[in-house]
Amino acid sequence: MTYRYPHFHTRLVIEDMRFHAGPQPGEEMPDFDLSTVDGGRVTKSDFVGRGPLLLTMGSVTCPMTAAADPALKRLHAQFGDRVAFLSCPEFRRVR
Repeated sequence: MTYRYPHFHTRLVIEDMRFHAGPQPGEEMPDFDLSTVDGGRVTKSDFVGRGPLLLTMGSVTCPMTAAADPALKRLHAQFGDRVAFLSCPEFRRVR
């Protein structure tokens, strides 16, 4: 597997924390169209009006994404009956 960085350093996290170009808290979630592991599709409209959605994005080759898995599983165990969880390695904005 090829990683984006040959070695992971704290400096990379600090650089990532400086990225502020995405949606801000309180902004409406952009439309999305994602493929599912079974070959289907899932879109924002599948979740509208159904309560909170936790959408996480990451790469299966990313050590930080892999490290977040246990915490996401704990959150799902605690809140999965009230919050929809959606994790995806690919994100494509609908235009």
